Amino acid sequence: MFKLSDRLLMAVTGESGDTTQFAEYIEKNIQLYKMRNGYELSPPAAANFTRRNLADSLRSRVNICLIVLVAIFL
Repeated sequence: MFKLSDRLLMAVTGESGDTTQFAEYIEKNIQLYKMRNGYELSPPAAANFTRRNLADSLRSRVNICLIVLVAIFL
């Protein structure tokens, strides 16, 4: 489980290197968005960002196989 922000968690399963790299990439980009804009991504926007990046990586030559679950908590 990776904490993406104060209200978002992401559970990732797959090969250990791929999961760590992908989760840290998503986490750091969500933090960067907050620093640039002064507010956090909404949960649907964070899920869409994660889905888009996973889809882009599947279309590229770099093959990763992950199962991702993004959850919100209050």
